[in-house]
Amino acid sequence: MLPISTQNVLNLIAHAADNKIDEQEAYRILAVLFTPMTSISLKNPLMTNHIPRFFSSIENNIHVTLFNPTKTESVSHTLIYLNREWIVIPGLHGKPKRKFELNVAKALEYQKHVFDALKTNSRRNWWNFKRLYMQWRKDVSVAN
Repeated sequence: MLPISTQNVLNLIAHAADNKIDEQEAYRILAVLFTPMTSISLKNPLMTNHIPRFFSSIENNIHVTLFNPTKTESVSHTLIYLNREWIVIPGLHGKPKRKFELNVAKALEYQKHVFDALKTNSRRNWWNFKRLYMQWRKDVSVAN
């Protein structure tokens, strides 16, 4: 379950009042959901049991930062793979083996692909996800 407060809903209503959501508004919405969505998707048994084996080059300490359109605001979390489970911690912790820097479009692109793979859960879609992820990762991250 995503932790959303009444104020978050009121903010969403205000952002959508003009029937348009610009990039800054999209960032504000996604910033609230960014870490909880990541945590929920990585708690899925398909991600914890299969993905680390599926991606042989996956790192076990990853920093992920979502930037607003002007790169003047950001929200971050740390992904740690430990004892066959992903731990998602708000903020940046430890020395990462990879750093991701995302804009709203790239963050949503990832979520779309991961949720498609989780929903269908077929070998073919997981291979498609791997291919898409490896290309996407080249565009938004750097190994340390």
